[in-house]
Amino acid sequence: MKDTKQSILIVSYFYAPIVNPRAIRWTAIAEQWVRNGFDVHVVSSWFPGLARRESINGVKVFRIGGGLTESIRAKLTGGNGRTELALTKGNGISVGKIARFIHDISWKKIYWPDSSCLWTRSAIHESSRLMMRINMSSFITVSDPYTSHLAGLALSHRFPNIRWLVDIGDPFSFEESTPPNNRRIY
Repeated sequence: MKDTKQSILIVSYFYAPIVNPRAIRWTAIAEQWVRNGFDVHVVSSWFPGLARRESINGVKVFRIGGGLTESIRAKLTGGNGRTELALTKGNGISVGKIARFIHDISWKKIYWPDSSCLWTRSAIHESSRLMMRINMSSFITVSDPYTSHLAGLALSHRFPNIRWLVDIGDPFSFEESTPPNNRRIY
C-alpha cells in the first residue's frame, strides 16, 4: 500500500523554542498536524544556541540564516533579544544606545519590508530545496515579520501547483513592536 501522508511546509521566521505569539501558535498547530498523521516541515530563522536542524515532537525544523545578524544582536542585547542594550562604557555612555542610533539613521531607513529581510534569500533557498525533495501538498507563510511572505511569493512562482496559505496574524491588533520603518516605500 502506498504511503499517502500529506506533507506541509511552514515558513515562519519564529518557531519553538522562541517565545513569540506566532511561534507558540504555529508550534501547537504543527504538532497537532503531526499527531493527525501529516508530515510537517518548518523553515525558520536560526538564533544562537539553537540547532540548525532538529525534530521537535515530530516536526522537522530547519533553521537557516541569521548567523551574522543574530550574533551581533545577541552581543548588543546580552542575548535577551530585548531592545534595552547590554553594553555600556564605564563613563555611563551606552554602546547599545549608540548602536541603536546608528541603526535608526541608517539600516532602518532602507530595509524592507522589515528588519528580517536578509533572511528572505535563505528562506527561499531552503524551502525550494525541501519542496523539490518532498512532495508538499501545501505551504504556509507566517508573519510578522512579513519577510516570510516575500519568500512565499517567490515559492508560489516556482511551485505554482502547491497551495499557498498566508497567515498575517491579527490585522486588527494594535501591536507597536513593528511600526512602519520606511515611510517612503509605504
